Amino acid sequence: MESGYPVIREVVYVAPQENWSFPLHKHEEAAELSLIIGGRGTFYCGGEHRRVEKGMLVLKNPGLSHSEKSDGEDPLEQICIEAENIRAKGLPENCVVPPGADPVVPAGEDFAFLRACFEFIMHNSERPGFEQLCGKVLDAAIELIRRRGAPEAEKRPAKGEAELIPAVLEYIDAHYHEKIVIKDLAAAFYVSEGNLSRRFKKHTGFTINNYIVSKRMGEAQRMLIFEDGDIKDIARRCGYEDIQYFYHVFKSCAHCAPAEFRRRYKTALQKRSVNASERAE
Repeated sequence: MESGYPVIREVVYVAPQENWSFPLHKHEEAAELSLIIGGRGTFYCGGEHRRVEKGMLVLKNPGLSHSEKSDGEDPLEQICIEAENIRAKGLPENCVVPPGADPVVPAGEDFAFLRACFEFIMHNSERPGFEQLCGKVLDAAIELIRRRGAPEAEKRPAKGEAELIPAVLEYIDAHYHEKIVIKDLAAAFYVSEGNLSRRFKKHTGFTINNYIVSKRMGEAQRMLIFEDGDIKDIARRCGYEDIQYFYHVFKSCAHCAPAEFRRRYKTALQKRSVNASERAE
């Protein structure tokens, strides 16, 4: 559907779950807006960890690698909307906030209204004939978020390692499915292996290997939710030729097997679709 309004691609409701996390991943051509409606957790992007809690928005522009993790005692509850055809004067297509701006925005006094918007979209985005109406509702929500002023703040300077580490992150994000050896990575950027490892850890909070694994697992989880490909093929696309090792790493990260992870989220999406159909009848 082409219109002057945002087009909803996916809506995911994340119920409070103990040990819930979603490793590093990104949405190449669409933005993702997450409204935290309960709990607390940590959001990572651009080399920085941010605390999030009920009443906050996390606004992820296309191509922004990010990961999320719930607090064990107070798990996150959120509604995540992936959308495209987002346009704003002075911003690249599909960007919700200016590139480099703080992606974590308090909803403040507008939380109740924004929650109503997100819940309306969650319940109606797959309802026949409601596609454009949901786009209009999201457009109104985005306009309200921008009018709050927080996303329009000046771009914050990167902390430390202003050029080297962002370049290394960009390389890993593009080549995570290939074999990456730290020694070769250091040589490619003309630094010693130890120097690169120390600077990477200081800037991101991850070791290089942990970042690579998190990136692979995040992309695997994204593919399992939004694609119907064979699990073995997904493993290979994420850099794992040894399927048994992929299963081992995935289970240690997601606390369940890939097939079970897919079943949980597919079931949740199907229930949402059935509920929307029932309301339409």
